[in-house]
Amino acid sequence: MKAKKIIEKLLTTKAKGKVLEAKCGFNSYFQDNETIEEVVAMDFSEEALKRYSHPGRTRYLYDMEQVVQGERLPFEDGEFNTVGVFFGVNYLSDPMPVYNDFFRILDNSGNLLIVGNPGSGYADLQVAPFDPDRTAIQLAEVGFEASVTDIQMHRENQFGHYYLV
Repeated sequence: MKAKKIIEKLLTTKAKGKVLEAKCGFNSYFQDNETIEEVVAMDFSEEALKRYSHPGRTRYLYDMEQVVQGERLPFEDGEFNTVGVFFGVNYLSDPMPVYNDFFRILDNSGNLLIVGNPGSGYADLQVAPFDPDRTAIQLAEVGFEASVTDIQMHRENQFGHYYLV
């Protein structure tokens, strides 16, 4: 099974209710599932949103760097049950304001799912390589109960290990 399918299956089982897929790109990591009521896709790229793999889902054109600069995400307090960011936090100039706003838009029992890989990504665009332990510490500082899970692929991957925080 390909890495993307393994990750999709894992994330879909952890998602519930109304879901925000932030920095979504053009592929969703959330499959249709009875525990997911709605998925809202958000990205800074208009082209990515046009090509997003689920045409029936709501889409927001929004650059999360605006949150780093002091704005708030365009969502209500407690609006989401799950927020997911996959292979994207390493491109934020400062993820802490974004994590704080994710905390705001999640309901009290909400899940924040972050997936990354220290060995992949566009090196010339990354602020820093993904570091799952640093991410877990930052999330705990915001108020999340954070842990790191090594996503087992059952085969060597050319990019190393994938992690869910």
